[in-house]
This record gives sequence, C-alpha cells and structure tokens, in this order.
Amino acid sequence: MALGPRSILLLPPASVVVRPRGAGPPLAPAPLGPPLMTVKPPRDPEGAALIREIARNEYAHAKVFFDHIATHAPSVVDNINLDSGYPFQILDTTQNMLFASKGEHDEGHEIYPKFAEIAKEEGFPEIAASFTMISKIELQHEHIFVQLHEQLKNGTMYKSQTPITWKCAYCGHTHSLTEPWQVCPVCGRGRGYVQIHLSTTK
Repeated sequence: MALGPRSILLLPPASVVVRPRGAGPPLAPAPLGPPLMTVKPPRDPEGAALIREIARNEYAHAKVFFDHIATHAPSVVDNINLDSGYPFQILDTTQNMLFASKGEHDEGHEIYPKFAEIAKEEGFPEIAASFTMISKIELQHEHIFVQLHEQLKNGTMYKSQTPITWKCAYCGHTHSLTEPWQVCPVCGRGRGYVQIHLSTTK
C-alpha cells in the first residue's frame, strides 16, 4: 500500500524504517506500535446504562453472598439444594419499572433485614453486616425504579415545567431548556442519550 507524506505522519514511529539507497535487501517491516487512538463503541443510551449499572450492583451482591457461603460452609460440601421461587413478570417498560421497584422494596425492607437478624442470632456478625448494608442499596434501587416508572407513565422523562440543564451523556453538550433536543446538535446522538434527571436519595 502506497503511503503519502500525510499518511506517514499518522503512523507510530516504530513502523517507519529509513534505509539508504543500495543498502541491501529490504528488512522485514518493524512491528507497528500501539495505535494513536482507540475508538470505543458508543455507550448505551442513558436508560439502558442505568439499568445495566443496577444489574452490576446485583451481581456484586450475589458475589458477596456466595463468598460468605464458600467461607463459612463445612470443609466438604457435596451439594447444595435450592428449591424456591420468586415472582417474575414481563410487561411493558413502564410496568416493568414498577414491578422491579416492588422487588427492591421487599429486599430492602423485609427480606435482607430478616436475613441479617438470623445471621446475627446464629453468630455471623459479618454476614449480618453485609445484609444490612446491601438492604440500603436495594432501597436506593427502589427509589430509582419508582422515579423511572413515574416519568414514563406521566411523560415527564424529557419534560420540565421550567428550563433545566440537559446534558448529552455521549459528548457532554449542555443546554438549559424545558425539553432536550431530539438529536444532539454536536454529536448527532438521539434523545435517548440525554441524561435522565433523578434524585439520588429518597
């Protein structure tokens, strides 16, 4: 492939070899150095990114609980039998947010506090502490899902009665408006990349 002067400037130094005329057979090309810039794929739209973050939180919680089992189980465990069920529904996005909030509510107010109480009674204070701390995280998840449900139901996710600052999560463009843009004037991303306004505390 022929490279012009401007193309050469884009190559890392390790890829350019200068040899005088008549210096013998050409050498094998030097390995290319690292690229000057790595282009990452577009991040998820804000709603999806928020749900993925909560899912990562839940994965982390499961790992904490699994590690407690692995640490405190007898030295030899042939099998652990699990036989239980948990309510599960697939609805439209708006109702899914409400359904998810109820699950977080149960974990934060009832299930994990009860597990913490049992762990403390059985002599496992560190396990009790994990359930207590994680129950508070689940209550924050509940708060987020309730807000998402209300905004979707009322059509207020991208509307405000007074001008507020909207920000494109992809390029950082901001503007004070009652509604954000349909397409970001800077990067061309759709409205789904506008940061969603949520309160972080209940």
